[in-house]
Amino acid sequence: MPSLLSLLVDPGAPPYLEMFLFLGATVLMLVLVVLAARKGKRRLHLGLALGTLPVLYGAIHYAGAMDAYWNFPKVPLRIHLSFAITATVLVFVVALSGFMHFMGWVPKKFHSRLAWIFLGFVLLASLTGGWIFLVGEPK
Repeated sequence: MPSLLSLLVDPGAPPYLEMFLFLGATVLMLVLVVLAARKGKRRLHLGLALGTLPVLYGAIHYAGAMDAYWNFPKVPLRIHLSFAITATVLVFVVALSGFMHFMGWVPKKFHSRLAWIFLGFVLLASLTGGWIFLVGEPK
């Protein structure tokens, strides 16, 4: 999949830059989502949350592409994927609970707690993602 970033880097090179840019953008977007929610800016919170989804997809896409360029040990990779897959599933659970809160079907605290659980798994996935690079090696 060609990217706009290929104008900056060699198109045949591993997509490290893309992965780290999307990962950084995802973290920034999630921080902004939390800040908007904490300040009670519901529309901004919703817009940022929806805007985070394609950025998160980009991070997942390029992280998955690393398998072609890097040998990851099986056990650390399984640990990382358990957190990453759980976080990916939880993003939809959190979105559903956000919709349910918006409709008045569940209290804000319910949605908020699910969101913090999701963010915990994102943090664990990010940390273990760095770990698998440390214990892995280039192909």
